[in-house]
Amino acid sequence: MKRELLQRVDILALDLLIFWILAGLILAAAWAVVNGNDIVHSVVWLSTVFLLTAGLFILAEAEFLAVIQVLVYVGAISVLLLFGTLMTRDVEYASLTNNKKIPSILICSLMLGVFIFVIVTTKFEVQDVSLVYEGYLNAIPYLAELLLTEFVVVFEVVSVLLLAAMIGGLMLVREK
Repeated sequence: MKRELLQRVDILALDLLIFWILAGLILAAAWAVVNGNDIVHSVVWLSTVFLLTAGLFILAEAEFLAVIQVLVYVGAISVLLLFGTLMTRDVEYASLTNNKKIPSILICSLMLGVFIFVIVTTKFEVQDVSLVYEGYLNAIPYLAELLLTEFVVVFEVVSVLLLAAMIGGLMLVREK
């Protein structure tokens, strides 16, 4: 019993260490996104933030969300931003500094204050899932069943919308 408890404490300590490493790397990469002088480098750092966030999902045992994070954000959004940046003329003009830093710092500070207030005043109820489920809980088959039965119309509408967005993007960048 004590040995099992010690192993569990060691695993929790390792999880906590990995969490803090990932969180620190995410903050450093996000800082590089905001303070980058080149927009292309900022997009690359943003992709790094997305990948590290997928690592947090894996740490939280939400593998499906991690895969979606990599496919949608790293695979689609980051590539779209890179192509949009590279296809735009006058990229040097877009990288110039502007006079909106003070208002943006004030707005971000206000939002941070609201987030901290909400987090501090909210009573979170945390349940230990390991007590409810004996083995590993695999939610992917359940999600797949929901997508193909109850939410099939929404799934198809989103796929048509993404197809229309891809066709529109191709029409914008094609040679005239």
